Amino acid sequence: MFRSKGKPWGRRRCGLAGSVVLGLLLAGGCGEAERDPRDYFIERQEERRDEQKSLWRQHETPRDGDLIEMVRESDAPDGGGSMATWIDRHLAGLNGQILFPRWDVTRKGATTYDVAYHFTLIDKENDIHDRGITWQVDSLNRSVQPPEPFISRRVEDLSRIESRQTLERIRREEDSLK
Repeated sequence: MFRSKGKPWGRRRCGLAGSVVLGLLLAGGCGEAERDPRDYFIERQEERRDEQKSLWRQHETPRDGDLIEMVRESDAPDGGGSMATWIDRHLAGLNGQILFPRWDVTRKGATTYDVAYHFTLIDKENDIHDRGITWQVDSLNRSVQPPEPFISRRVEDLSRIESRQTLERIRREEDSLK
Protein backbone atom coordinates (compact mmCIF):
# COMPACT_ATOMS: atom_id res chain seq x y z
CA MET A 1 0.00 0.00 0.00
CA PHE A 2 1.09 3.49 -0.66
CA ARG A 3 2.02 5.66 2.31
CA SER A 4 2.41 9.30 2.02
CA LYS A 5 4.95 11.12 4.07
CA GLY A 6 3.79 13.94 6.22
CA LYS A 7 0.52 14.72 7.81
CA PRO A 8 -1.56 11.56 7.61
CA TRP A 9 1.02 9.40 9.43
CA GLY A 10 1.66 12.12 12.03
CA ARG A 11 -2.02 12.54 12.64
CA ARG A 12 -2.36 8.86 13.24
CA ARG A 13 0.52 8.87 15.71
CA CYS A 14 -0.85 11.83 17.65
CA GLY A 15 -4.34 10.39 17.58
CA LEU A 16 -3.05 7.08 18.97
CA ALA A 17 -0.93 8.75 21.66
CA GLY A 18 -3.75 11.10 22.57
CA SER A 19 -6.23 8.26 22.98
CA VAL A 20 -3.75 6.32 25.17
CA VAL A 21 -3.20 9.36 27.41
CA LEU A 22 -6.92 10.04 27.57
CA GLY A 23 -7.60 6.37 28.46
CA LEU A 24 -5.01 6.45 31.25
CA LEU A 25 -6.47 9.62 32.68
CA LEU A 26 -9.96 8.22 32.67
CA ALA A 27 -8.93 4.85 34.06
CA GLY A 28 -6.57 5.83 36.86
CA GLY A 29 -6.48 9.54 37.24
CA CYS A 30 -9.98 10.16 38.52
CA GLY A 31 -9.66 8.02 41.63
CA GLU A 32 -12.04 5.38 42.93
CA ALA A 33 -15.56 5.50 41.65
CA GLU A 34 -18.28 6.38 44.15
CA ARG A 35 -19.62 3.31 45.98
CA ASP A 36 -23.22 2.67 46.77
CA PRO A 37 -23.81 3.49 50.48
CA ARG A 38 -25.80 0.28 50.87
CA ASP A 39 -22.72 -1.73 49.90
CA TYR A 40 -20.72 0.05 52.60
CA PHE A 41 -23.28 -0.76 55.32
CA ILE A 42 -23.64 -4.35 54.14
CA GLU A 43 -19.85 -4.78 54.42
CA ARG A 44 -19.83 -3.28 57.94
CA GLN A 45 -22.70 -5.57 58.97
CA GLU A 46 -20.82 -8.61 57.66
CA GLU A 47 -17.69 -7.51 59.56
CA ARG A 48 -19.71 -7.15 62.80
CA ARG A 49 -21.29 -10.55 62.24
CA ASP A 50 -17.86 -12.12 61.68
CA GLU A 51 -16.56 -10.43 64.83
CA GLN A 52 -19.49 -11.74 66.88
CA LYS A 53 -19.00 -15.24 65.47
CA SER A 54 -15.35 -15.15 66.48
CA LEU A 55 -16.35 -13.99 69.98
CA TRP A 56 -18.80 -16.89 70.26
CA ARG A 57 -16.10 -19.31 69.11
CA GLN A 58 -13.72 -17.91 71.72
CA HIS A 59 -16.39 -17.90 74.42
CA GLU A 60 -16.69 -21.15 76.29
CA THR A 61 -19.43 -21.95 78.75
CA PRO A 62 -18.02 -20.67 82.04
CA ARG A 63 -17.80 -22.85 85.09
CA ASP A 64 -19.84 -21.94 88.16
CA GLY A 65 -16.65 -21.28 90.13
CA ASP A 66 -15.45 -18.76 87.53
CA LEU A 67 -18.74 -16.84 87.70
CA ILE A 68 -18.71 -16.83 91.51
CA GLU A 69 -15.11 -15.61 91.49
CA MET A 70 -16.07 -12.88 89.00
CA VAL A 71 -18.75 -11.68 91.46
CA ARG A 72 -16.45 -11.88 94.50
CA GLU A 73 -13.75 -9.84 92.70
CA SER A 74 -16.11 -7.18 91.34
CA ASP A 75 -16.32 -3.72 92.91
CA ALA A 76 -18.55 -3.23 95.95
CA PRO A 77 -21.61 -0.98 95.47
CA ASP A 78 -20.46 1.39 98.21
CA GLY A 79 -16.95 1.62 96.72
CA GLY A 80 -15.37 -0.09 99.72
CA GLY A 81 -13.20 -2.74 98.08
CA SER A 82 -14.32 -6.00 96.54
CA MET A 83 -17.70 -7.67 96.72
CA ALA A 84 -16.26 -10.36 99.03
CA THR A 85 -15.47 -7.77 101.71
CA TRP A 86 -18.86 -6.11 101.11
CA ILE A 87 -20.63 -9.45 101.77
CA ASP A 88 -18.70 -9.89 105.03
CA ARG A 89 -19.66 -6.36 106.14
CA HIS A 90 -23.30 -6.96 105.16
CA LEU A 91 -23.50 -10.22 107.11
CA ALA A 92 -21.83 -8.67 110.17
CA GLY A 93 -24.53 -5.97 110.21
CA LEU A 94 -27.38 -8.50 110.48
CA ASN A 95 -28.72 -9.22 113.95
CA GLY A 96 -28.58 -12.93 114.47
CA GLN A 97 -26.70 -16.06 113.57
CA ILE A 98 -25.77 -16.91 109.96
CA LEU A 99 -26.05 -20.60 109.04
CA PHE A 100 -25.50 -22.62 105.85
CA PRO A 101 -23.94 -20.01 103.56
CA ARG A 102 -23.84 -21.25 99.96
CA TRP A 103 -23.39 -19.97 96.40
CA ASP A 104 -25.73 -20.88 93.55
CA VAL A 105 -25.51 -20.20 89.79
CA THR A 106 -28.54 -20.29 87.47
CA ARG A 107 -28.37 -19.76 83.73
CA LYS A 108 -30.90 -17.16 82.51
CA GLY A 109 -29.91 -16.62 78.87
CA ALA A 110 -27.22 -17.44 76.33
CA THR A 111 -24.54 -15.61 78.31
CA THR A 112 -26.54 -14.27 81.29
CA TYR A 113 -26.40 -15.95 84.68
CA ASP A 114 -27.90 -15.26 88.10
CA VAL A 115 -25.31 -15.77 90.83
CA ALA A 116 -26.85 -15.98 94.31
CA TYR A 117 -25.42 -16.14 97.80
CA HIS A 118 -27.95 -17.83 100.11
CA PHE A 119 -27.82 -18.11 103.88
CA THR A 120 -30.12 -18.94 106.76
CA LEU A 121 -30.57 -16.31 109.47
CA ILE A 122 -31.68 -17.08 113.02
CA ASP A 123 -32.74 -13.80 114.60
CA LYS A 124 -32.89 -12.81 118.28
CA GLU A 125 -36.40 -14.29 118.68
CA ASN A 126 -35.15 -17.65 117.28
CA ASP A 127 -37.15 -17.22 114.09
CA ILE A 128 -35.51 -18.75 111.03
CA HIS A 129 -35.34 -16.81 107.76
CA ASP A 130 -33.94 -17.80 104.39
CA ARG A 131 -32.15 -14.81 102.84
CA GLY A 132 -29.68 -14.06 100.11
CA ILE A 133 -28.15 -11.69 97.61
CA THR A 134 -28.25 -12.05 93.81
CA TRP A 135 -26.18 -10.62 90.98
CA GLN A 136 -26.75 -10.76 87.24
CA VAL A 137 -23.57 -11.69 85.37
CA ASP A 138 -22.97 -11.42 81.62
CA SER A 139 -20.17 -13.88 80.93
CA LEU A 140 -19.52 -12.70 77.35
CA ASN A 141 -18.97 -9.06 78.36
CA ARG A 142 -17.60 -10.10 81.75
CA SER A 143 -19.86 -7.60 83.54
CA VAL A 144 -21.51 -7.90 86.96
CA GLN A 145 -24.67 -5.96 87.84
CA PRO A 146 -25.10 -4.44 91.34
CA PRO A 147 -26.37 -6.82 94.05
CA GLU A 148 -30.06 -7.21 94.85
CA PRO A 149 -30.91 -8.55 98.33
CA PHE A 150 -33.88 -10.87 98.65
CA ILE A 151 -35.79 -12.22 101.62
CA SER A 152 -37.60 -15.46 101.14
CA ARG A 153 -40.31 -16.95 103.24
CA ARG A 154 -39.93 -17.41 106.96
CA VAL A 155 -38.82 -20.94 107.72
CA GLU A 156 -40.62 -22.46 110.67
CA ASP A 157 -38.73 -24.20 113.39
CA LEU A 158 -38.92 -27.99 113.02
CA SER A 159 -40.08 -28.39 116.61
CA ARG A 160 -43.02 -26.04 115.95
CA ILE A 161 -44.03 -28.06 112.88
CA GLU A 162 -43.79 -31.36 114.79
CA SER A 163 -45.80 -30.02 117.74
CA ARG A 164 -48.53 -28.70 115.44
CA GLN A 165 -48.72 -32.06 113.65
CA THR A 166 -48.90 -33.89 116.99
CA LEU A 167 -51.75 -31.65 118.21
CA GLU A 168 -53.70 -32.25 114.99
CA ARG A 169 -53.23 -36.02 115.31
CA ILE A 170 -54.46 -35.97 118.92
CA ARG A 171 -57.57 -33.95 117.95
CA ARG A 172 -58.41 -36.39 115.16
CA GLU A 173 -58.07 -39.36 117.51
CA GLU A 174 -60.26 -37.63 120.12
CA ASP A 175 -62.88 -36.84 117.47
CA SER A 176 -62.89 -40.49 116.33
CA LEU A 177 -63.55 -41.68 119.95
CA LYS A 178 -66.69 -39.59 120.32
